Amino acid sequence: MNTRIVYTVLFSLCSLLFLSSCKKGEFQIPEYIDQQFIDLGTHKVASITTGTGQYTVLFENGLGTEMDIWVEPGIFEAIGENAQVIAYNRAGYETSEPGPEPRNMPRLISELDEVINALSQNDKVILVGHSLGGAIIRSYAVNFPEKVEALVFIEGTHEDWLTITQQDEIALVSEIYRENPNRTGTLMEARQFVEIFDYLETLPNLPDVPTVAMASTKLENGITEGYVNGWIAVNKTLGNGLSNFKLITTDKSGHQIHVDEPKLVIDAILELIY
Repeated sequence: MNTRIVYTVLFSLCSLLFLSSCKKGEFQIPEYIDQQFIDLGTHKVASITTGTGQYTVLFENGLGTEMDIWVEPGIFEAIGENAQVIAYNRAGYETSEPGPEPRNMPRLISELDEVINALSQNDKVILVGHSLGGAIIRSYAVNFPEKVEALVFIEGTHEDWLTITQQDEIALVSEIYRENPNRTGTLMEARQFVEIFDYLETLPNLPDVPTVAMASTKLENGITEGYVNGWIAVNKTLGNGLSNFKLITTDKSGHQIHVDEPKLVIDAILELIY
């Protein structure tokens, strides 16, 4: 990817982080949703869960966003009427304690596994991941295929499309710190972006489980048709070797499809359940 697009993507990401920080405090998670801390040994992380059934759906947040991003647009409640649903804040996010560093991919998927072991009512889970969360659930599925029922990627971070240099990482960390130096979890993860992308390069194809990839085709913030065509091609590679793969595109949403079009995400998950 050329430098101009890299900085366009990083600028868009920082803009989303800034907007999410501005909205902080305006939404409260309803009392009927069970909130608890999970002790991971080195630190505790905040989690939410509700619902029951033969399926468990776990939501993995993107960089700089927290678990309430699934609750506010109604996704958590809608899926919770049909299955157990789980979301959590990774180390350093909101009330989750900062965990040991480095916050690299092996540590992120290990802690995800601990959350699943602590909360899941079922042996296998449907994993839904946005942006960096998409990279995390992909890495988890490769390492723990026996624990994965299905996968949903929402604008999932992918190494074949965005090449991050050390200079890009420094720029991203600096911008996040400038916007809000207290975003501990975001900063810890951003400092590992080069290493995270290097890790993604080593991953084989996904295990053969039902998989949905959702990609934005909206032309905004300098995104061109050429960029969109390339992004769609990258998302299609997630289906390599899979017998059940579906690509969903939308030009009505930007990077946060689950915020802009929650019904699109709800329908995709319910289709996997039923």
